[in-house]
Amino acid sequence: MVQEHALQSSRILLGLVAVLTISSCQVVPVIPEEELPVLSDTLIQEPAASPTSFRKVSRQDAIRLARRYASHRWTPRKRNVWHGYDDQGIRVDSPDHEFRSPGLRPGWWTPGVENQGVPYQWGGFATITQFSQGLISGYSAGDILTAEKRSMLSEGRPTVSQSAVGIDASGLVSRCWKLDRNHTSRELETLCTVLGSYDELKPGDALNLPGVHVILFEQFASPRKNGLLGYEAGSPPSWKVLYDRLPVSHLKRLGYQPLRLKHISESADDADVLGLKAATPSVPVAPPPPTFDDVDAPFL
Repeated sequence: MVQEHALQSSRILLGLVAVLTISSCQVVPVIPEEELPVLSDTLIQEPAASPTSFRKVSRQDAIRLARRYASHRWTPRKRNVWHGYDDQGIRVDSPDHEFRSPGLRPGWWTPGVENQGVPYQWGGFATITQFSQGLISGYSAGDILTAEKRSMLSEGRPTVSQSAVGIDASGLVSRCWKLDRNHTSRELETLCTVLGSYDELKPGDALNLPGVHVILFEQFASPRKNGLLGYEAGSPPSWKVLYDRLPVSHLKRLGYQPLRLKHISESADDADVLGLKAATPSVPVAPPPPTFDDVDAPFL
């Protein structure tokens, strides 16, 4: 039993760290594996299930909204820097340039400097309008999932701060799919059909690793289908929404499942309207150029 739990925890940690490490060509700090916090599958406690109301959503809707989150420009102020506790006793750490913590990616944004990409917030489900309003109100611009939050999760204590504003990985996919709340990466499969293979993926589908991370699929990066382009909210290399290139074989090894929202609609002109005929689409956020071949992708 102990061995099984250790293997499961190791798989979750490897899945998260590997995806966050390889998903961008930008230089990121090298963090030794032994310094990374252990992510236990039992720590991420899910909210009680609640009825979900479905709204009409098309593939074009999903991709266009993801592009807005990844291309959104915003300028924080000093009042949006938070490193302390909110009224509920929840630790809040904005991913600003002052944030440093062993085993975690450092923060990135600086007060007074324009940024691109809505910042990551643990449990965040903000619309772009809500994010902008939150900045004006002095909320923390994002909130990092720290070791203290994991400890609070294990104790069954609240961990999503109402004094921070932003979005996390499942929140991004939930928004793009027009869901009524943030459905966690474990819950999403209940609303979806598991595809038979990655080859079936279409714009607006998702790659999901329950309890760890989820990515919104846009298109394959080449006719070989050995890499894909998608949107995710996480820390590679900064805590924000990014448009990334990811190797398919690596995601398969990590156990990411291809999912399709059951009520998503599609049109014959989806690819034309979204500009997806070319390997590198014309979108507000240019994907990082390939820096490795799929077969040589690192596995951590």
